[in-house]
Amino acid sequence: MRTLRFIVDGQNLKKAPDCDFTKLVRGSHGYLECRFSFSREWMYCKIAVSFFHLGKEVDAVLLEKDCCTIPDNIADLPDFSIKLTGVRGTYRITSCKLPIRQEG
Repeated sequence: MRTLRFIVDGQNLKKAPDCDFTKLVRGSHGYLECRFSFSREWMYCKIAVSFFHLGKEVDAVLLEKDCCTIPDNIADLPDFSIKLTGVRGTYRITSCKLPIRQEG
C-alpha cells in the first residue's frame, strides 16, 4: 500500500512536503491510501473526502482515523481532485480542492 499524506490547515488542503507524489500509476485498486493531518478547526468533525473529475463529483468516502483508501473508480482516472468536508452538529467546514495526477 502507498500512502499519500496531506495537511489540512483551516480550509487550506496541501500535499505534505515530505511525501512523494511522483510516479502515481492509475489502475491500482485498493493500493493508494490518503492520510490527513488536521488543524484544530476540524476537531470532532465527521469528515468526508469528495473526489472530482472534470469538475464533477464522482465519489465520496468517510474518513476513518484520518485515513481512507482511494476508490477503485477514482484510481482508474488519469487525474482527479480531492476536497474535504467536516461536520459537527450545525458546524460545517470545507477545504479547497487539490488536484492529483497519475501516469499510465
